[in-house]
Amino acid sequence: MASPIATITVAFPGLSTFGQVLSPGAALYGVHLDNCPTQVDAKAFWPDGSIRFAVVTVDAVDEGTYYLWPGSSPDSSAPAPPFPDDYWLWLTMNPDTDDATDWYAQPYGLGKDLWLDGPLVREGRCVSTLWREDPDQPGEWIEHPFLRVVFDVRVYADGQTRLDVTLENCLDHPLAQAARYHVRAYRGEDQLWSQENVVHPYLCRWRKVYGINPFAGADFEPAYQAGALPRYLPTVVPRVDVPAGEYFEPFRGGSLSTDMGAHGGREELAPYPGWTARYLVHGDSTQGRWVLAHGDLAGSWPVHVRNPDGTLVTLDERPDYWLDGRPGSHPRPTGNLSQTGQLRPDNAHQPSLAYVPYLMTGDRYYADEMAFWANYVLLSTWPAAGHWNGRQGAAGILAGNQIRGFGWGLRNMTDAAAYLPDADPMKGYLQEKVQNNLAWLDNFAAGAGPIGAAFMDFDTSISPNHAVISLWAHNYLAWAVDHANQQGIQGGTAWRDQIAQFQLRLFNDPTYDRNAAAPYRIAVGTRDPGSGAMQFFTEVGQCIPLGPTQFQGFYGIDARMMLLVGMREGWAGAAETYSWLHQIIGVELFTDGLSDLSRRAGWALAP
Repeated sequence: MASPIATITVAFPGLSTFGQVLSPGAALYGVHLDNCPTQVDAKAFWPDGSIRFAVVTVDAVDEGTYYLWPGSSPDSSAPAPPFPDDYWLWLTMNPDTDDATDWYAQPYGLGKDLWLDGPLVREGRCVSTLWREDPDQPGEWIEHPFLRVVFDVRVYADGQTRLDVTLENCLDHPLAQAARYHVRAYRGEDQLWSQENVVHPYLCRWRKVYGINPFAGADFEPAYQAGALPRYLPTVVPRVDVPAGEYFEPFRGGSLSTDMGAHGGREELAPYPGWTARYLVHGDSTQGRWVLAHGDLAGSWPVHVRNPDGTLVTLDERPDYWLDGRPGSHPRPTGNLSQTGQLRPDNAHQPSLAYVPYLMTGDRYYADEMAFWANYVLLSTWPAAGHWNGRQGAAGILAGNQIRGFGWGLRNMTDAAAYLPDADPMKGYLQEKVQNNLAWLDNFAAGAGPIGAAFMDFDTSISPNHAVISLWAHNYLAWAVDHANQQGIQGGTAWRDQIAQFQLRLFNDPTYDRNAAAPYRIAVGTRDPGSGAMQFFTEVGQCIPLGPTQFQGFYGIDARMMLLVGMREGWAGAAETYSWLHQIIGVELFTDGLSDLSRRAGWALAP
């Protein structure tokens, strides 16, 4: 008899929809929730043809816990529910001024672009232009040059509906600039919601959902088994955050710093944010809403750019395109780049915002955000030609970023490449770019120095006479390479292993003090300040720690990630070293009674 593949918590009786990762081979012909009617909209598949990710809709008899089983739900003869035809949106541009104008949008042709399609639920998309009547030619209509409205309309078999509206200011259009408006949504003559005095920056978008939006708890165990997410230690603090207040309004950053490039130490800067780790470990539904709220606010950042036809700008078609507001000769968005709002994105401190919300819900908005942020990594990387760390045109090499930007950007590209729908044209594009970067890293690893590693991103500000690196940043990138491998995209392991083994040697080489194995900076050679020529040390014991070296509160958590790699690979000394370090950062307590890993949930990766 088959075993259940997941355990699903349903919040209330009736219809609900959720995203579900499935491990390889678990479900070839769909899934079903116990004896409940179940609809499966598969989005991505494993190489063996089994389902990798699906949006699952169930009609549960009662609230509670159910098992998800392989195999199709019993056939239903019920027809697919029809879409409503009376939603519409009204915008007043430049309200309260003599230049005020009214614009109108309505979703037409929802059945032409389906996201969900079956007897329990249908969801269709319409990307609409805003229109207004020409005051000089009655009966003629004027199209707004750069604002667009994305309608995702969902209708369930019992007649309940969900209106999911995204307002976009993302077109590469010379007239594009920040816009101010009042917006109201209607169904027929009934106003559903309104938002006053929205100041909509260029390259940004925002989302509003109205109607049924149940919170069904997907099971993340298959995601851990599939390598989609890391497992976390159960000791992380079960703090619950409530997403409310002005910082969760449109074009605000929630709990993120408005300047993403500000100094680190923030909760979102980890393989996945600390708030996400707490939700994954403890499953609190309010914490889940915090995760989703930051996924919604991913649209607030000016990382979104589309061609005039609505497709995303790619390096394949525009290899020297640069998504940056600074003056220069490279082609870039033609709209007003001085009006992109108060939020400043940055690859070096880029968090993962929409990926886990997508895995939780299967909502199309989050899939779009995954693609936008992954594409931003490529478009915002300096496109210099002829440099060792140039983007290399359409190859999309990320080495021109800070090394931590290479790491966090590679993570976001990897996750989008793995879990975007197979039918999405950005999926194959991003898979190719991830593969290019992994191959580049393996080639770079061939230049390893005498202490066995190919380092990059040297710092001359701390000790000009030395070749100084941030090993913690190298560890971020090495983790991202390992994560790509876990997601099924191979390559980069030669470079990953060099960095992880160097980190392990710092702990275990008898000529080096293991208490300084995770310093802020470390000198790995000498440097001529005049010519910049570097001579690498030949022994680990020659390396010089610079800056703070204590493990708690600093870089012990980063070094630990490399020990996890070594343990899994069976390297000598890795398990003993891990146990020694874990005692310091995972067991020993601060004065508030918490260990370093308990308080820094995003880094509390489980072995």
